[in-house]
Amino acid sequence: MIGAAQSVGCDTDLGTMETAVESFFALNGRYPYSESEMVLSGLLVEQSAFHDVGPDGAVIPSPSGGCVR
Repeated sequence: MIGAAQSVGCDTDLGTMETAVESFFALNGRYPYSESEMVLSGLLVEQSAFHDVGPDGAVIPSPSGGCVR
């Protein structure tokens, strides 16, 4: 059951991150340089423990987050 719960958490976090990246792009005409930039702009409450943002705006699993694609 823990695996299923983690999978749901990863999927939910992925959706939140992708929405924040898309919103940031719509508002600024560019992808964010970092998650902290999205936090500072109010699109995220805190940085994700599960995912990172790549330089092209792609949401990728964090090396220590436990999520896989």
